[in-house]
Amino acid sequence: MKHFTKEELIRLSMEIDILLEKDLCINLAKLNYINNLSEKELILKTGEEKKGIIKIKENMYECILKKDQYIDMKCMLMNYEITETTTYYWLYDVATEIDFLLSDSGYW
Repeated sequence: MKHFTKEELIRLSMEIDILLEKDLCINLAKLNYINNLSEKELILKTGEEKKGIIKIKENMYECILKKDQYIDMKCMLMNYEITETTTYYWLYDVATEIDFLLSDSGYW
């Protein structure tokens, strides 16, 4: 995510609450406050093992993490401070080809 407001982070945090409570999937491309610049879809799901972001078909990806990792991600979202400097968080620590970065500037 990049160029976001604190309110948008709060909304995403609430989506993660729903994911955790009801075991529903979240398609980030379908959220009206996320501007999808890439035409790709990223679906957040809970799973028994942490797989990170994996490609499931053309322009479609899944992020499969255990619930405790989504809780950590939610904490990062709520603690993130948008500043003039380049501040970022890696939203998970999984050895995959695709990383999940939260950065207002889009850089690290």
